[in-house]
Amino acid sequence: MNEELKLKIQGIIEEGYANEESEDNIKMAMFTAGVPFSDLNSSFKELSIDSGLMVDPKVVSKGIQGAVEQADWTSINEWGDLVEAAGRIVAEVDGATQANVISKARAYCKNEEIALPTKPKSSGGARATSGSKVHNAVLALLKENPNATRTEAFNVLYPVIGGKARYSNTLYTINSSFLLAKAAVLGISIMELSTEMAAQPVPADPELREGGLELFAA
Repeated sequence: MNEELKLKIQGIIEEGYANEESEDNIKMAMFTAGVPFSDLNSSFKELSIDSGLMVDPKVVSKGIQGAVEQADWTSINEWGDLVEAAGRIVAEVDGATQANVISKARAYCKNEEIALPTKPKSSGGARATSGSKVHNAVLALLKENPNATRTEAFNVLYPVIGGKARYSNTLYTINSSFLLAKAAVLGISIMELSTEMAAQPVPADPELREGGLELFAA
């Protein structure tokens, strides 16, 4: 790619990011501007990284690995705890995802002979209750209070989610469906919201406390 075309394509990519265009739409514009189809993926990645719009995957992987090795995994007993710990690393490492963090954490803990909890089976968790009920509960809460805290979300979702792994599934729903929906409602990034929620207290398991849910303050 000659320098003139490179500058033109870089401008297309930067404008696409600024206008929140999808990656496919940006690549379509690149193709129209003269980038061969076989070079679209590599050119998009290279120029996005050069422009500071995308984090180099190698840098992300190295950052995740470092954070994983520094974290205390021996205190992780429930699936919700694992999701919570992964969320802190996602907030810390630019470009990290929950799936990547958990995958590297499992590989690391296997070598260190540390047992990590597995994701609860659908027969004992959120899917035991209609998924639409959970979805509607999340939307209703955010419609009433877009700035709902983690504790407020827990108080609403815990009664809706049943099963043996009710507590950990509720925390998982908060760190997935609720997080995504709240970020969309507020118009902020998932990373920004993850950082904000990481500073909020994690609700205790009602079954371990007398009186149950009424002990949780909204």
